[in-house]
Amino acid sequence: MSTYRSQVRDQRIADDFLGDSSLNCSANGCPNRWSVDAGTRLCTAHAGAQHHDWERVSYEQRSAVTERAMRRPAHPTPIRPMSNAEKVATLRNLADVFKAKPPRGWVADLQAKKDAGAYLTHAQRTMLRDATGIQPELP
Repeated sequence: MSTYRSQVRDQRIADDFLGDSSLNCSANGCPNRWSVDAGTRLCTAHAGAQHHDWERVSYEQRSAVTERAMRRPAHPTPIRPMSNAEKVATLRNLADVFKAKPPRGWVADLQAKKDAGAYLTHAQRTMLRDATGIQPELP
């Protein structure tokens, strides 16, 4: 029984869980949504298992759901609000990081790597060309 004054939320969650099963895996007792449709809509765990192992796989999937629920804290740790002084100090630290290396510092790093004669991958050459508008030559 719920300790809420109104049980509307609990009922809605129960209806979602028990009601619409059109998206569930078609293996008996599986709590997962289907993700593989090869004539039969199955979750990835059942799609990769032999038909005679489906009961065991369903049991393992239900156990995994239970384990995750047991590990989840009952009350999440609240985030401590920051004072204005802490916010200003955090922003100053971020500004110092960007002063040390500009946000597009990777362009200068790639250009220096190219100038040193190092090999640039296709992705690096493409990024350098897009950032500078200059086509780098192949080494």
